Amino acid sequence: MKHALCFTQTLLAAALSLGLGACSNDDLSTDKQMPTDGKMHLKMHLLGSLTGYDQGQGRQTRAASSISTWNEGDKIYIKFIQGSNTIPGVATYTSGAWNIDVDGQLTAGTNLKCTAHHFINATYAENYRVELNHRTEIYEDTVGVYNYSNGDLTVEANLVPKVSRIRFTGEKGKVAHIMGISHYKSFSPTNGGFTATSVAVSDTLVADTASTDENAGTTPYIYGYFTDKSRTLSVAYDELAYTRNCSSSVLKAGESGYMSLPTEASHPGWRNGFTLRVNGVDYKMLPVPGYSGGYFLMGETELTGEFVDHVNNAESTNTEQVPCRWYYGIYANNFASKLSAITGLQLTLPDREQWKFAAKGGLKTHGYTYAGSDVADDVAWYTSNSGNGYHDVKLKAPNELGLYDMSGNVGEWTSECYSNDYYYCCGGRYGSALSDITVNSVIYEQSTYNGARLILTFPQPTTGDNEE
Repeated sequence: MKHALCFTQTLLAAALSLGLGACSNDDLSTDKQMPTDGKMHLKMHLLGSLTGYDQGQGRQTRAASSISTWNEGDKIYIKFIQGSNTIPGVATYTSGAWNIDVDGQLTAGTNLKCTAHHFINATYAENYRVELNHRTEIYEDTVGVYNYSNGDLTVEANLVPKVSRIRFTGEKGKVAHIMGISHYKSFSPTNGGFTATSVAVSDTLVADTASTDENAGTTPYIYGYFTDKSRTLSVAYDELAYTRNCSSSVLKAGESGYMSLPTEASHPGWRNGFTLRVNGVDYKMLPVPGYSGGYFLMGETELTGEFVDHVNNAESTNTEQVPCRWYYGIYANNFASKLSAITGLQLTLPDREQWKFAAKGGLKTHGYTYAGSDVADDVAWYTSNSGNGYHDVKLKAPNELGLYDMSGNVGEWTSECYSNDYYYCCGGRYGSALSDITVNSVIYEQSTYNGARLILTFPQPTTGDNEE
C-alpha cells in the first residue's frame, strides 16, 4: 500500500507540474508586455483623420478608421511620450488592420501624449529611419493621444500636411533648375525628428495632362518650404535665369499651387539673374548663352568678402564689397567645391575659354578691347586710375552681358592648372598696364593674391529625376 500511495502521489505531482507548466507557457505566449525581443508587438486601433492637400476646392478629410483611407503596407511612425522618456514605434497597415512594433514597454494609462507621422514616396530604412526627398508627402500630428491597457492600444491622430507643394509649368521637355525651396531629407523619432536640405532641385517638365496645349509641360509637385524669410526663389530655364521674392500666399502649409516659369517674352514679377542666397547674403549669376561648350551662368561680380565670409561662417558680420582674394589658385577652386556641396549646384571657376567668351560679351559682343568698352577708364581699375589698390565691385560700367570688373581691379583665378600649383589667371589687376587688362589677357601664376568669379553649369536630368 505504501508503494501504491507513493506512486499515486508521484503521478499527481507530475500531473500538477505539467498542468502548471502548460498554464505558464500559455501565459508567456499571449502576454504582450513580456516579448522575448524586448519589444511590444500589438494590434493598434487608429482613430482621428487624414487631411489631404487643398487643390482649390478645399481639403478632403478622411476618417483614419476607414479602410478606404489606407493602402496595404502604409506606415505610421508613432513616438510615445512617457514623462521625460520617449518610445518609438512603427505601425504597418496589413489586411485591413494596423499592427505596431514598439521599441520598448508602454505603461498603462489614458490620454497619454504621442506624435504621429505618415509618409508617401519615402524610403524606409532600419532603426526607424526614413529617407525623404523633394517629392515626399509628409503628414503629421504633434499633439496626438493614446490609451494603453493590458495589450489594448488605441491611438488618436489627426494627420495634416507638414509643408506646402508646388509645381512649375512651361514647355514640355525643358529642364527647370529651382533654388530657394528647402525640403526634408530624413526622419527619425529616436534622434530628434527631421533633417532638411536647401539644395537646388532639377526636374524635366513632363506632359501636362490638364492642358489642351500639346507642348505644355509641368514638373512633378515639389514638397517643401521657403529656405529664407525673404522668400527668394530663383529658376534657370531654357538658357534664361530669373529671381523673384514671393508673397506670403505662396507655399502655405497644406496648400497646392503652381507657378508659370518665366520666359524672355513674359516674366512679370521676375528680375534677371539666378541668385545664390547663403546665410542671408546673395551672389547673382547671369546667363551666358551661345558658348560652344554649353550654356552656363557666370557671377555678375567677383566673389566679395561679404559673401565668402558668410558662406564660411553663418554668424559673420562682414559687409565688404571688395573682391575676396586667394593667394593660391587651388584655394579659390576649393571654395567653389565647398559652395557646390552646400547648394547642390555644379559650381566651379571658369576655364580660360569660358572666361574670355564671357568677357567679350558672348553673343552680344561689340568687339571691345576691354570688357565692355574701348575706353579702359569706363570699365576697369588699372595702374593709371586705381591709386595702387583694389576697389569695391560694380563701381565701373558692366560689359554687354552685365558682368562687372572683368578687366582690372583683381585678377581672376580659373579652374585650369598650368603646372603643379600654377593656375591660369585672367583680366589683369589694379596695378596692371593697359595691355594686361584686355578681354584676352591671360597669365599663369603660383602665389599672388587674385580674386575669383563662379560659373554654374547644369547636368541634364532624366525625366523626373533629381536628388542630392
